[in-house]
Amino acid sequence: MNCWIRSALALGMMITIDARLCADDRIDFRADVLPILTKHGCNAGACHGAALGRGNFKLSLFGSRPADDYDAIVRQVGGRRVNGVRPENSLLLLKPTGQLAHGGEQRFDIDSDAARTITRWIAAGARFESDRRLVDLSIHPQQVTVDAVGQSVSLKAIAKFSDGMTRDVTANTILAPDDPAALSVQEDVGSVQVLRPGSHVLVARFINRVQPIQIRAPIGDAALEVESDDRENEAIGMIDRSVNRILSDLRLPASPKTDDEAFLRRVTLDLTGRLPTLDQRRSFLEDHRDDKREQWIDHLLGSEAFSRYWTSQLAEWFRVRSQNNDQKATEAYRDWLYRSIQDRVSFDDLVQQMLTASGDTHQVGPANFYRIAPGGRPTAELVSEVFMGSRMRCANCHDHPLDRWTQDDYHGLAAIFATVQSGPVVRLDSAATITHPVTLQPAIPRIPGGRQLATNQPMVQTFSRWLVDDDNPYFAKAAVNRMWKHMMGRGLVDAVDDFRQTNPASHPELLQHLADDFVANGYQIRKTLRLIANSDAYQRDSVANSQNQHDDRFYSHALRRPLSPSVLADAISDVIGIADDYSAWGDIDRAIDLVDGAVQIPSLEVLGRCDPKAICMADDTASTGMSTMLHLFNGELLNDRIDATRGRLRSCRDANMTAMQTVEQIYAAALCRDPTENEKAFWVDHLEMADDPADFLEDVMWAMVSSREFATNH
Repeated sequence: MNCWIRSALALGMMITIDARLCADDRIDFRADVLPILTKHGCNAGACHGAALGRGNFKLSLFGSRPADDYDAIVRQVGGRRVNGVRPENSLLLLKPTGQLAHGGEQRFDIDSDAARTITRWIAAGARFESDRRLVDLSIHPQQVTVDAVGQSVSLKAIAKFSDGMTRDVTANTILAPDDPAALSVQEDVGSVQVLRPGSHVLVARFINRVQPIQIRAPIGDAALEVESDDRENEAIGMIDRSVNRILSDLRLPASPKTDDEAFLRRVTLDLTGRLPTLDQRRSFLEDHRDDKREQWIDHLLGSEAFSRYWTSQLAEWFRVRSQNNDQKATEAYRDWLYRSIQDRVSFDDLVQQMLTASGDTHQVGPANFYRIAPGGRPTAELVSEVFMGSRMRCANCHDHPLDRWTQDDYHGLAAIFATVQSGPVVRLDSAATITHPVTLQPAIPRIPGGRQLATNQPMVQTFSRWLVDDDNPYFAKAAVNRMWKHMMGRGLVDAVDDFRQTNPASHPELLQHLADDFVANGYQIRKTLRLIANSDAYQRDSVANSQNQHDDRFYSHALRRPLSPSVLADAISDVIGIADDYSAWGDIDRAIDLVDGAVQIPSLEVLGRCDPKAICMADDTASTGMSTMLHLFNGELLNDRIDATRGRLRSCRDANMTAMQTVEQIYAAALCRDPTENEKAFWVDHLEMADDPADFLEDVMWAMVSSREFATNH
């Protein structure tokens, strides 16, 4: 081969290699500049990432819209923010380095890597052209348990881009602990020191991607072994293995299984909203079968009381409220919910019926769903919170700062429901639109996080099929999490409508297991409730030991949960033996049947029921607040009905029961247990001092139904 040919080939190879090196070494706006602005808070909500920006300079929140940010930096204000001739004189450098007055003060030093990178980008022409997009962020490790408080964990952040490139981006990754008192962060080296025992969440952010890291430190001193589970039912065993594994990591000893009386009261309240009757208590305690708890759970799940109570529960989930006092429509909605539960309609089918319903709401019960939050945006928020467990409303004005949802997702979902015209008669109007606040054009209908929908297709039906599909990553998890919260007192994801990347489940494997089982068993609510109720985790004692007394999320002991206002009202009626009067609201004899959240019911409001003028979640209601306690002490709810000549006290007198026998029955009816020896001695002393046994028994009744033990499920 001629020398000149060899020389030419060598030169060509050198040019190719140099070009490749330049391409890999170039400063990329998306991959290099935006991370710096995000790392130093320039595009945070408190700075230029605010809805209106700061100082006439607006950036997208956490760099979620790179093209808009590039335009704001390079083209706005006559291009003064970048100076291609003298890069060091660019406002993009002078202000954050503190060389010019800056409302955000100095963000990084002029001699820092950040300043050098921005200078090189401007000197190279401040270009945007790039196919390199961030597609994934992974943190290593993503979950870790340290041996003791004081230890540190080293983290590494790896970004993956659309052109196949991966890069260690630890230096430009924000590490933010949920609780700064629990974790101390050294961001420059990616190190985190654990300051407090327990389970903590650290949020890693690179540009607009976030990942949670769970870091645990033992709470107890002694190592624990995970209890083996030899249950025949693998699904129940999985619950206990998941819970016990984390208890072992935290060295948190579990309380023992609760006694039969406490179990009977707890599960009967949880599944039917009722206290067990005296006959039920007697029968259960006299039953000596090994599987009597399992048998009782099955009995409750098949009862009419279950259907009535879970009609009330679903009404709370779905935020049932009459519009313009249209009671007939609300009754149709309630009756449809009751029939669906009684007939064991699967939850996916029930939800799909609601989302696709239309017609006269007096006749078509599920169509009333659209009257709760009329309009495209309110309905989108209701649907995402109830059925996806996601607060998508946070993506209305800007992309969600702590989750994956974008403004296009939010307004795209709102555009789907804008086609539903709400009112006494629900209709579809395929021509209806809403305006996207960024484009000022009709928003493009869109499946959240997915594809756009053509306006000529049945969009609501398409969305509902996507929502209840077995592979949907949100629907089943949101449903089982609500059931777990109801039974256990705290959701695996808490709050139940706040699923997001930065709020991970306390037991992620358990949540996935419950969701998979829910799908495999045809979305049957009873099946999931049965699993939970039969688990050791559910049946633990509520009495904590010295080491687990502060645990409120790992299920080492049962949590004491305030009874909901309606359940407490019915329990008071059952114990006193005199029903409250609800005839003004229809043919209703129990508080749990009053599902209309818009109706003002004084006796329930004093027990903590949500204000009819407000929209509340079930979590917002409690029966143990100060106003409730004061009313129980002094109000008409108790004082007008505790009467020795009526109700239970009259029945006991007519049966010739002694005063102490009556006291024992009150305990059995209210607390499902006998009084302790100390309690018996206390009441005997007071009985001896009483002038009138009837007045004494009225005082006992009042003390019982106004006690904290009575007002909680434990």
